Amino acid sequence: MVVGYPKNSHGKFQFSWDAEWVRSVPWRLGLLLIINAAVALMLSVLMGLRMVRNIRPLVTGIRKLAREEPVRLDERSLLGDLAGSINAASAILQEKNAALKARDEARSNWIAGISHDIRTPLSMILGYASELEESPEVPEEHRRQAGVIRRQGEKLRSLVSDLNLVSMLEYDMQPLRRERVRLTSLARQAAADLLNDGLDGRFAIELDASEEDLWITGDRKLLLRAIGNLLQNSVNHNPQGCRIAIGAFRSEDRTRCGLVVRDDGRGVPRERLAELTELPYSSNRKHPPRQGHGLGLPMVDRILKAHRGRLLLDSPEGGGLTAVLEFPAEEAHAAGS
Repeated sequence: MVVGYPKNSHGKFQFSWDAEWVRSVPWRLGLLLIINAAVALMLSVLMGLRMVRNIRPLVTGIRKLAREEPVRLDERSLLGDLAGSINAASAILQEKNAALKARDEARSNWIAGISHDIRTPLSMILGYASELEESPEVPEEHRRQAGVIRRQGEKLRSLVSDLNLVSMLEYDMQPLRRERVRLTSLARQAAADLLNDGLDGRFAIELDASEEDLWITGDRKLLLRAIGNLLQNSVNHNPQGCRIAIGAFRSEDRTRCGLVVRDDGRGVPRERLAELTELPYSSNRKHPPRQGHGLGLPMVDRILKAHRGRLLLDSPEGGGLTAVLEFPAEEAHAAGS
């Protein structure tokens, strides 16, 4: 090759390639490309493995956070900033949980202490009021007033007992005396207790005992308390009288079983059903209890939760209230085994 640049100059260059080498250029280029691709793949695999090793502890830590377990991750890893943030969130969560637990225990202990302090003088008041009410030497008017004192004292004692029980259930401090219990047996005893307490003639109670083979494992006394509260709730909120039905059921797919308490009384507006299981004066409760202290249904709800069950409430437009005490099927199977 002859080059005549710049002006008045010339240069001669000669290039030569081996024909065999020229013919090998394509496969040499292909081999180079394959080697580059292999190196890139190897580097990406190594980087991916390193990233996975750094991400796996973070995923485990996040799962522990969801379970409110303490988390401590190595902040010297590739994702150290993220690990530090998770550690800080875990520390804050543990601190708040400890504070909430301490507050709940203090509240529960305070309620238990107040309940104990009230019971002793209240027992004396009830004792003296009963003596005055039954003494023939006391004027009739004074005996009547003593009877009022006794009845109000018994209401106060019941309120203190309910408040203490709800507090224990709310903070998982109520021990459960578990035993095998037949659902229809609970229904019979609760209905009998209501009748023996002098049920007014305006009320009729019906018992469906067709499902005799349904058993659960639970605290018989607490379960009776829950059913009794539902029956008494129907009586208290329907002064005009109503029909009350109670019976056991098993779902069609056999995954659930329980009891149904139903009345045909006035019912409750559906938009208020959700708040009936909230404690009275809770921020989630927009309407104050219409009658009583408002602890009846919240107590039932917490008794069911302590037995891994749930309380379902419904009130059709035509009136009436239906309460379903539902238990998971495994409870029934475990009890029947």
